[in-house]
Amino acid sequence: MWRQIPLDALLCRGERGIVIVSCDDPELYSSQNEQDNRNYAKFAKVPMLEPSDSQEAKDFVKLGFEISEKFDTPVMVRGVTRLSHAKGIVELNDPVTPPISTEIRKQFDKLPCYPRLHGFVTKSLKSAFSN
Repeated sequence: MWRQIPLDALLCRGERGIVIVSCDDPELYSSQNEQDNRNYAKFAKVPMLEPSDSQEAKDFVKLGFEISEKFDTPVMVRGVTRLSHAKGIVELNDPVTPPISTEIRKQFDKLPCYPRLHGFVTKSLKSAFSN
């Protein structure tokens, strides 16, 4: 059975960070079809973080926003069935409120419909992983 998944969010760029949380079901644990979304991250050339417990899941979402804002790219956080059904104690930090800009800037080169986005994404990834 084919499931249509909207991929527009993987191609978007913006002023703020974009984190996409995707939960897969490997080994058909609680659904009728096995799902593996790691290929979407590879296809869209975006980084993917894979937490292994509840604390990492919380921390990786924050890290995903930091990576997304620094390198101007969406970040995927991939959970699996066992993690989604898990319970655990997590340490909470004080919330951080980023400054909100009221300036409206048009950045047409960051829209997904333009072919030069491929070069922009490749350049962004090279700078992200060169360190």
